[in-house]
Amino acid sequence: MLSLPPGTARCATQSAPGSTPVVSTDVGVRHQLRQLDRYLNIHPRMEQMLLQNASRLQTESFLQNNPEWADWLESQPGMGRAIKAERNFLLHRILTRSTRIPVLPQDVEAFDRFLDAHPEINRPVQQNPELLVDSHFLTAHPALATFYDSYPALSTILLELRGKAGNGLPAPRKAGTR
Repeated sequence: MLSLPPGTARCATQSAPGSTPVVSTDVGVRHQLRQLDRYLNIHPRMEQMLLQNASRLQTESFLQNNPEWADWLESQPGMGRAIKAERNFLLHRILTRSTRIPVLPQDVEAFDRFLDAHPEINRPVQQNPELLVDSHFLTAHPALATFYDSYPALSTILLELRGKAGNGLPAPRKAGTR
């Protein structure tokens, strides 16, 4: 578990280490998404299935074909609203689990703005979220690699991938530039 340096207070909206940051300030949404985070931590197969169907999580056909998810969703009043409020929560989970240091809520807010501004990246990532940490995808989309370099937690994704020989990723930017 990572800890903050002595004398550093944890921001009230920062998630606990290892949990996915939640951007919403709505207490109910925050609670529901923490529940979803815990649920997915103990149901990795369910997470894979949800990642492959992120845009369909609440459709009638998806719920009929996935009764375990439908039952859990029904047992969590307000979860549907929470998922809609934090539309990229599953993507945030991938980023959080791919970094070496905690991802802050402001990092995921900036990430959401980045995706909104880059539909050529957003569309394929929504269809296949694991592209977020795919070296070939990052090479083909240098704007995403540059974005990661601008945020300390997210830049650790690139450090990990750059450590693998011959991946073609751009060199890191100088510290302090955004």
